[in-house]
Amino acid sequence: MSDETGTWPSWATKLAIGIGAIIVGAAVVAATAATGGAAAAFVGAAVAGLKTAAVSGAIGAAVGAGKRAVSHRVSTGGWSGAGKAAVDGAVDGFANGFMTGGIMAGGSQILSSGFKVAANAGVPTGRNGGLTIGNRVRVLSPNHPQSYEAGGTLLKIGSKYKNIRFDVGSNSLFHMNIQLAKTANYHLPIGMLGAGLCGGIARD
Repeated sequence: MSDETGTWPSWATKLAIGIGAIIVGAAVVAATAATGGAAAAFVGAAVAGLKTAAVSGAIGAAVGAGKRAVSHRVSTGGWSGAGKAAVDGAVDGFANGFMTGGIMAGGSQILSSGFKVAANAGVPTGRNGGLTIGNRVRVLSPNHPQSYEAGGTLLKIGSKYKNIRFDVGSNSLFHMNIQLAKTANYHLPIGMLGAGLCGGIARD
């Protein structure tokens, strides 16, 4: 849990990387915000990023603790010392999950801001935007400039009211929407969940 010199714990480096990615993402969101709203946009984006990274870290901690405890049991043939292994796994899992979640958040916000710039430049948005591939696939469609948040659809598969979408947003970040009917739309925060799972599984 420390670097080669033994003076700086690796988990602290990972937390710093996650926070740095969040700050960069929030700064880009603020830079593309409407005149006079940069500060509020920065705070909102930073809070969204920190919350997501924290949840990803918690998921990573739970997965890391369980994985490390079981691994200890398998390698030693007993549960003696599994508690310490679980604690070490939780610390590493949280740090990895937070870092991965922060990078995911910052990257999502940068992509969202890119979509906003494109929308403000007059690129077609929403259901009329993006590139069409075949009859049921559309990619890279920005949200309308007046939408509740900057962002857009990376990939949409399906029809108008029955589809699966992979989207990014300045606050909702990378997520999936599963729409089964006009009023039945289910949001899945796959970016946050995936970052946490990856953090817990990762081996230092």
